[in-house]
Amino acid sequence: DMGLWRELKGSNDIVDFFEFADWAVRQGLAGTELQHQVCTADARKAEALRVALSGLRGCEGGRVCVQDLRAVLKRLNSSLKDRELDLLFGPQGVGATDGNVDVAAFLDYLRLA
Repeated sequence: DMGLWRELKGSNDIVDFFEFADWAVRQGLAGTELQHQVCTADARKAEALRVALSGLRGCEGGRVCVQDLRAVLKRLNSSLKDRELDLLFGPQGVGATDGNVDVAAFLDYLRLA
């Protein structure tokens, strides 16, 4: 979760391991608890995103039109370049077929990336 990282990092470019360990102990977090907390938050976000993407016009059978998804991503991040999106939806990325992307595969790809 980027929120946890921002909280810990503050305005620093790097974080000393001992500062991190102290922060985690003060938060009551150990390795597995921290990982569980982040994974739970990621799962909630992924489900919310799945629901939102499933509501896009033309999304049927868990698949969404690449052009619609490109438009959504560009709206969320206007600095995305077309070539970056080409890579994302190409064979090395999520692998769109017939101009459509499987929403579950797209979310899995984002989690692994």
